[in-house]
Amino acid sequence: MMVGFLKIITVLLVDYALLCSLMGWKAAFIICSLMLLYGWLGEYLALARDSAIPMEKLRDPERTRLANAREDIIEDVKRVSGTDISALRLSLLPADEPNARAYGVRNVAVTRALLASCDDATLCAVLGHEISHVLQADPVFHRLVFANVTLVLAALTLGSFACVSVLWIIFILLCTVGACRGLGGLLLFRGIGKGIRGGFTAAQHLLLFIYRSVMGLIGRSCEYRADSYNCQLGYALQLCYYLTRFARDEAFRQKSLREIVYASHPAPSERILRIEQYRTGS
Repeated sequence: MMVGFLKIITVLLVDYALLCSLMGWKAAFIICSLMLLYGWLGEYLALARDSAIPMEKLRDPERTRLANAREDIIEDVKRVSGTDISALRLSLLPADEPNARAYGVRNVAVTRALLASCDDATLCAVLGHEISHVLQADPVFHRLVFANVTLVLAALTLGSFACVSVLWIIFILLCTVGACRGLGGLLLFRGIGKGIRGGFTAAQHLLLFIYRSVMGLIGRSCEYRADSYNCQLGYALQLCYYLTRFARDEAFRQKSLREIVYASHPAPSERILRIEQYRTGS
């Protein structure tokens, strides 16, 4: 869990240093505080958005299964890494796809379809995978990076608006003193304005491409790491079973280059191969 907090602190320190140089320490402190608040509250906002039901509010059979799985995974994590995750909170998602998701530093949710269709060992395998994301604070890290990209996109939008506004102010002033008249001058400035907007738009698209590509690469690395941790917990075979049986058919189909570059999860076949390598030590 310490590694996860170090990632968060590193992102915030880099943001603070950059913002200090651009806007001063007060503005940098306020913005970084808001980003940290978003990283924390985003966990609960996402749970509310997905209509997650806390384990304590479930019907007895579902609550009992989740409670037993929670106790098992807490013991496994403490045995393997000595980490106490007794603050872990489980929820249920009313979804038809057998899946699970880590939301932050203490919340994991499984879908009703997963709970209904898998055995206890497979449920623990899926939870073990998600626990790795929790321990590494992956969801919080991803939210902070998203907040950074959003700020840069907003800055580019404001920059585009400001440059075009200045351009038309110059045009009006030139017209006032008689230095720029007629349709030719209007078309010239209009073309320059379109060029400026196009340049900023291109910069935004490039930023989004870099963001999605890099985060896809990071996401795939995180999935492999989570699978490796799950193998340490002793659920390698169960995770392979889950990936083979419950992974969506779409994950096995031929994908375009764009989908491959942006994908946050490796193909199930690749994950299964890696899990076998982790399990056998090859």
